[in-house]
Amino acid sequence: MNKSQKVNPLALGREEKSRLIGDVQVWFREERGETIGELAADLLVEFFQEKAATHWYNRGVQDAQAIARDRLERLADDLDLLRR
Repeated sequence: MNKSQKVNPLALGREEKSRLIGDVQVWFREERGETIGELAADLLVEFFQEKAATHWYNRGVQDAQAIARDRLERLADDLDLLRR
């Protein structure tokens, strides 16, 4: 892959998307007593992927940054203890 090709970290594989579509259909049936078709479930998955996934992804990145900062601080403290 060259630099001009960007990887979309939010992109779903075919199997993942199919599984999510099925999950949406099951949720509607079990929680709302409604049956929705594959197209309607697909549109809902697309909607949430477009509108919400970016926020959830960014939150995950922020959480990972906080963990990395914490571990780096602990490492720096440990290295300070090793100084003579």
